[in-house]
Amino acid sequence: MMFLSLYDAEQRGMRRGIEQGLARGIEQGLALAVKENQRNIALRMLKRNKPLEEIAEDTGLTLEEVHSIKSGQSSMA
Repeated sequence: MMFLSLYDAEQRGMRRGIEQGLARGIEQGLALAVKENQRNIALRMLKRNKPLEEIAEDTGLTLEEVHSIKSGQSSMA
């Protein structure tokens, strides 16, 4: 009987760990997807020669991030 209780506790702990790990992974994946979308929008705005301050404001990116994207874009052209 004691063995079964230890086994059940171990299984519950493993299940909880897996659930927490999955939740964290989903959260991180969504954050990465949002950031990628912001960068894609910034790239489109840069191609239309929008002011950097406007791009930062509209996308939620920092001005530094927009500058970095612009630098990367010019090296790709």
